[in-house]
Amino acid sequence: MNGEDLKRLQSHRSFPALSLRVRTHRTMPQVRQDPTRLKNAIKSAEQALKQKGVAPGLISDFRQRLERFQRELDYRHLDQGLCVFISEATFEWHTVPHQVDEAVVVDETFLTRDLVRTVNRQPLYDVLVLSEKTTRFFNGRGPRLSEEMNGQFPMSSDDIAYEPPEGFSKGVDPGAHQNERLKVFLRRVAQVVEAKRNGRRRPLFVAGVERLRSFYQETSSNHVAGQVEGNFDRVGVHELKDSLEPAVKAWLRERRHKVLERFDEVKGTSHGLTGLEEIAEAAAMGRVEVLLVVDPYVVSGSVDRETGTVTQ
Repeated sequence: MNGEDLKRLQSHRSFPALSLRVRTHRTMPQVRQDPTRLKNAIKSAEQALKQKGVAPGLISDFRQRLERFQRELDYRHLDQGLCVFISEATFEWHTVPHQVDEAVVVDETFLTRDLVRTVNRQPLYDVLVLSEKTTRFFNGRGPRLSEEMNGQFPMSSDDIAYEPPEGFSKGVDPGAHQNERLKVFLRRVAQVVEAKRNGRRRPLFVAGVERLRSFYQETSSNHVAGQVEGNFDRVGVHELKDSLEPAVKAWLRERRHKVLERFDEVKGTSHGLTGLEEIAEAAAMGRVEVLLVVDPYVVSGSVDRETGTVTQ
């Protein structure tokens, strides 16, 4: 789920638009209750559609699609919440990394509040997985990784032209020959990564064996926020995510510490506002760099986007 996906869901306008929110779990034995929770939500959805006067044929179609989804879903890789969206032309589902209030809603639009929270609060980061053969690049959002397959990545060392220095071709030092060849390849990788990340403020994590990470550091000017040791040539996204998690969490802790430390320095001045009205006015003027929110924090009301005036 990204910002564009969210906007697409929020732009949906047709009746009936059915939204289901189901609480799920990451670990055993709690995971065993998730199929029953989803099954109960499907029953509630059928009743909600009937109460809204939806045609029986369409209710049957929705139920069949949801029941098929319930049978085929892999419950081992869910997070703490499941959001399902279904209309005549749409069937989409997303997991969220926080607990949700279970709900079934039938309307003209989808219930996307939990996805807004997920998109806005999950950190963005990049992951470079080094290999002697094929180096991969991933975009991270919170616990989710998606691999870039865009013509630049994956990058194969076989595609890099390399002329060995005089003497290496005669077998004088095959080990040094291979190291130089790797450095040429990783230098090219670093150039592509630097061009790709131009203007991005998200952190970069590098995964691979120590030798490759060391060579990459020698040839790259990219700042590395964290490193992960290991050979990931044959590792899938889920295994990579699990290996990366400690490094990402360490970076988040450090970032949070720095932000709170900075806020303590400016709190009570024009650079450290704490009142809702003052913050809203500063936001309307484009003067907010970092927004800190106590979780949970809910205030009912509205904000004038032009003036920042808060009405509660």
